[in-house]
Amino acid sequence: SALCKSLVFASGTLEPLDRVVAECGLNATAQTKLAVKEHVVKREQMWLGAVWKAGGGGRPIKVVKSVPEWASHYPGCSRGRASCACDWRQHDAFLHMLGSALVSLISVVPAGALVFFPSYSMLASAKAAWLRSGVWASLAGRKQVFCEADVRDVRDSQAAFTRMVDGYKAAVDAPGGGALLLAVLRGNLSEGVSLNGPYARFVGIIGLPFGPVGEPKLEAKKKFNNAHREELGSGEEFYKRLMCRAVNQAL
Repeated sequence: SALCKSLVFASGTLEPLDRVVAECGLNATAQTKLAVKEHVVKREQMWLGAVWKAGGGGRPIKVVKSVPEWASHYPGCSRGRASCACDWRQHDAFLHMLGSALVSLISVVPAGALVFFPSYSMLASAKAAWLRSGVWASLAGRKQVFCEADVRDVRDSQAAFTRMVDGYKAAVDAPGGGALLLAVLRGNLSEGVSLNGPYARFVGIIGLPFGPVGEPKLEAKKKFNNAHREELGSGEEFYKRLMCRAVNQAL
């Protein structure tokens, strides 16, 4: 870094900038300039919120006082409140509540809807559960459904991915059309494709994409940050920052 005279970053997910400067090994006297461009979508044109509770059976989303009797003993569905913790995010009861919420949401959303899952395994589990329960048929009855996990492991996956995105756009562009695209945070869609206007009238984030606990590289980075917390911030701060950047990248 001592030989570097200028360094330009072009990204929408750099905040907090002082941490980025420290990560690059630049000294404290380095001059930094941040050019911020306002988003074309104004705050009054969008709604941002968290959906904690939902009615089942395709009914409109609403706050419920308790979960159905059949789900009350399942992890993650206690007191009518869904939680996407790692331990039970693949349980059928939780996935059923999640699917019912999506059915209600996309019923009132025009054109294209994007929903991001924290991992390919959870997306695959959700699709399998919804096919068994009939939720998938309910989703497909409202919008044409595309799934990023379906093209991940096929031969020539990049070409298959391109065809999937083109098919999604065509379904949205069709007269009276609409489509739902199920994708994965940190996947190809969240980091390599720009879907604007009618292709993203609704964007949903399922859970928070924290990195895997115990992953060697992640643990080593957290340990390094803890040893240099004054310049870099703590390992826990880095862990949360990494999650936030994955969400920001998708949004």
